[in-house]
Amino acid sequence: MDIVTKASEPTAGGEVGIAFRWPPPGLERMQGDLAVIASRAALGGGLLVLPLLLVVAGEPGLATLGPFADAWWVPLTLALVGLAFSIDALVLSARTMRRASRALKGGYDAVTVGRVLADSGRDMGFLLQGARHFSVIKDDERLGIAAIRVAALSLIALAGLWLSTAVCIGLFFAARGLISPRGLQAFTLLPAFVAYACGAVASIVMQGRVRRARKVWHKQPWSQDLAGDEVHRWTAAYPFREGTLRALDDVGVAQGLGRAAFIVGALGVVVALPVMTLVPAAAVAPILTAISMPTFDSYRPRAARSEAFRSYVAGADLSITPAQAGQILHDLVHVGSDIELTAGERSPSRAFSQPWIPVDGEGNNPLDLDPYAWGDSLLERVSELNAEQRAYLAEVASHPASPDFSRLARASRLDAGSARWENPLPTTMTMATLPLPRLGLVRSAGNAHIAAAANQLAQGNADAAERLLAEVVSVGFLLADDGPTLIDNLVGVGLITSGGAALEDLFRATGRSGASAELSRLTAVAERSVALMRSDLPKGTEAWVRSLPAMVLDDSTVRGLRWEYFITFATVAPCLNMHRMVFGADDEYETFVEEARASLVQWPSEEAVFEIAQHGWTGAAEHASPPWFTRLAGLYMSDEEHSCRDLVSHMGANDF
Repeated sequence: MDIVTKASEPTAGGEVGIAFRWPPPGLERMQGDLAVIASRAALGGGLLVLPLLLVVAGEPGLATLGPFADAWWVPLTLALVGLAFSIDALVLSARTMRRASRALKGGYDAVTVGRVLADSGRDMGFLLQGARHFSVIKDDERLGIAAIRVAALSLIALAGLWLSTAVCIGLFFAARGLISPRGLQAFTLLPAFVAYACGAVASIVMQGRVRRARKVWHKQPWSQDLAGDEVHRWTAAYPFREGTLRALDDVGVAQGLGRAAFIVGALGVVVALPVMTLVPAAAVAPILTAISMPTFDSYRPRAARSEAFRSYVAGADLSITPAQAGQILHDLVHVGSDIELTAGERSPSRAFSQPWIPVDGEGNNPLDLDPYAWGDSLLERVSELNAEQRAYLAEVASHPASPDFSRLARASRLDAGSARWENPLPTTMTMATLPLPRLGLVRSAGNAHIAAAANQLAQGNADAAERLLAEVVSVGFLLADDGPTLIDNLVGVGLITSGGAALEDLFRATGRSGASAELSRLTAVAERSVALMRSDLPKGTEAWVRSLPAMVLDDSTVRGLRWEYFITFATVAPCLNMHRMVFGADDEYETFVEEARASLVQWPSEEAVFEIAQHGWTGAAEHASPPWFTRLAGLYMSDEEHSCRDLVSHMGANDF
């Protein structure tokens, strides 16, 4: 405590002060708290607000994780640290207001309480009494300096508290579409800048006057002996101090501060909510995108290798329409299957109860060779087959659906969706629940066709065998080129690979070394192309995200993979960065969606699928009421259709 001298006794420096105790009794715990609040609020505001505004209010572009790219976690971490400082500043503010309220109710006036709060240098007592270097300053100027101190620190503290509070309020308004990104920046930063500027100017003016007074005072000849003399006077004067200054009755201000303390404490929740909801949600897109990268990486090389066999397809029959080809494919998918249809799936037009590959009770066949390996080695073994095995080949070749497979192979285009899915699809359908074709049976059909080719070769009909194998390759390319799902394309590539390998075996078995060498040359070229393609894959999550729109629109990419890219991008796009989370999709994204529609949708039957696909894996279907914490998260996110709020709600309701 600072105990000053009596008014009647001059100090060694000649000043005459009034005698009082500083800080006043009971106010010691709040001395200088304004400076503590100002510093913590400034730290919290800087670490929380500036990175957050950079990410949210910037214009990141169509496909990016934001200005920090692969270091997307940096602003999230800074936001959490800044939140801790901001909450600490708000809690200290609320506690200080409660103490100030009690002080006012106890009899101190608001001016005195303010001076105690602003006494960060512990010299307010000297300033008020005109002691030490303040003795060279006139009374009215000293009171003005005290008022400037209170005002400057109050402005600086308010500026810091405003930053963290305003950005959270602004995010709510922005998510409702009430303010723009620039408006969010101005709403948050402009008042704080004005308060900081005014506080800084006032503080500079005040400190400059105090420094001049200190300089004048220390130049006096008696200044070196002042300290010891004042200690003696202070010690002698203190025991005779009677009473204290009674402050004015500011009960109204005290009650107001009490209510303000509660409000400031509640602001801690307001500040925490957007940070604790937006920050975890902002990690959704980078994590989902990173997970998708390795799974999509292996499909393109497999499709590229199959290009070696494109010149071996069967001749096209233009009388077979794409829709008819789709119906044939859908019928073949259900051959020998008794699996019930799922919601949104059409019934086949024809039913075949006989399976493609007859097996015994243990799943074996007389060839002692897995049907999926028939393309690699069956034709090489034709000359070694016994009568039972040849009879088995003839049985497989006589399947009643084999002519349908041959007819499908003659189609020039494939509209698989027209026969596969209902139109319209159920309103509850999402891409995650869209029925996928059971194309494993089409692979079995291809294996049965390879067996039929082996049967023809065993009978000496090499040309017929080559025609059957060409049909396997043709169906493979129909699925690989026109199939709307990645499963279609992968099964197609599998058929091409099996049929192509069987063709090479056929050429060797029939002594056509030139044809065999040409096919080997084509496969080598394809392998070289794959090697070159691998070096161009994007590295890192940010690079991958930026590449997604271009790959969606790239006609040279596997069609089903382009659909997968689009669905993945549509899933993560609402939460791709905090700007998109708060303000929603912009015109650039809407333009991309329309370009993707024009590029991906080949047939009217795929329009309904695209409508679902543009809402990502979770879709736009109604979902159960999400938990309370996901509803809170939505307060600071755009409420547009297919927003990050919808994605979080679906995930919170366990629909994802």
